[in-house]
Amino acid sequence: MDSVFDEVKELPQKEFRALKFLWHITAHHFMWDDGSFYRILEESGKVGLTVFCPCRNGEILNFLRDECVKKGQLAPKYHYVSRPPFTEAEGVRRAIYLAQQTGTPLYVVHVTCKEAFTRNTGGTGKRN
Repeated sequence: MDSVFDEVKELPQKEFRALKFLWHITAHHFMWDDGSFYRILEESGKVGLTVFCPCRNGEILNFLRDECVKKGQLAPKYHYVSRPPFTEAEGVRRAIYLAQQTGTPLYVVHVTCKEAFTRNTGGTGKRN
């Protein structure tokens, strides 16, 4: 795992200016934990990279998805049920807070709900 963090240090030498980090993407049950996200922010900030990141609470998404599967709720309309807006709003809030602690620029991508935008930015599109 440390090799991933070491690679971040080399990105500016290869003319990269940003890093897209898939923090809580739950495909194939692969998720980075919060400590790893914090470390990515730290290492990226040290070398001047902006971190691009979609933000969700992956643990809650996994739980809700599994609940839908247990109930046989497999139709496309249940995608929303398993991904309520609060999970995105909470993930965005947490990402902003962690980025502020490290001083690393953060660009939240794929914002899909009003709650994630207005609760975390005051509707300005910039962190408070």
